[in-house]
This record gives sequence, C-alpha cells and structure tokens, in this order.
Amino acid sequence: MPAASVPLDWDGGRNGNASILSRRGSAGAAGKHGKNTDPNEPVAQLAITNNGREAQFNHYPLNDTFPTTNWSHGMPELRWWHLAVVNDGRYTKLYIDGAPVVDNPNRASVGLTTLGLPWLMGGHEYAGAIDVVFHGNVGDTRIVNRALAHSEFLTAK
Repeated sequence: MPAASVPLDWDGGRNGNASILSRRGSAGAAGKHGKNTDPNEPVAQLAITNNGREAQFNHYPLNDTFPTTNWSHGMPELRWWHLAVVNDGRYTKLYIDGAPVVDNPNRASVGLTTLGLPWLMGGHEYAGAIDVVFHGNVGDTRIVNRALAHSEFLTAK
C-alpha cells in the first residue's frame, strides 16, 4: 500500500473522501447490498476523509454483502505516512507507520470483492465516473497478493 501526505491547503470540503487508491467497479454491480452499503461506491478504497484527515479503508469482502471499514486517527499535514492494509484471509487490518489503528473491525473479512477491473491511483470513482481526485502526494505504492509480515512493509528488494 502507499505512503501519502496532504498539503497545508488540504480542505475537507473540497478534498475530503478522495481515494489514494481504489478498485474500479461499484458495490451494486458486484451484487453487494445491506447495512452501510452505497451501491455506487467502489468495491475497495483507501481514502482520506473530510473529518480530520483520517485514513479510511472501506471494502466489500467476499464473505459479506455489506462493507467493512477501518478508520485511523487524524493525520497532520506535511508529514509522510506509510499506510498498509493487510487482509490475512480472515481479517482486514489498517496500519499506519507499522502500527495497527485502533478502529480495526473484529469481524471476518475474507478477501476483497473485485469485478476484474483495474486499480485506480489517486482518484475516486462513484457511479462509474471519477468524481474526486486526491489532493496530496502518493509514493512507494505496492499491491501484493498475500499478507506481508511487519518486517516486509516498505523494504527494498
């Protein structure tokens, strides 16, 4: 997952809920429904919210019809943050700078739903169209098909 930072002029009203990384394809098209489901939102997205610049990972796991959401603490501007999302086949955990966030749900979250569409870097797709572009910096991004150990986060190989 990425390293990211937001500039001093970041504003929740203009820049909030912009995805750093999202998976194209809507929850509705993937057959997802139920509590807290928005059928037009992406099937997976790592975003900075409009309330206090928290990192949020919202995704639709394979074993459920409604989303699982992980929330971080507020993140100050002008500082690089390493964000990692790990799905170990049973749970999804969000880490910031190698430490798990406090608001990691303790419910089964098996895998990530996909419609076979590509990942989208720096943009948020809603109802099939890009609606918000990330205002900030993103770097050192990688997506892997297995859970990484803490020692593997941001290592050069």
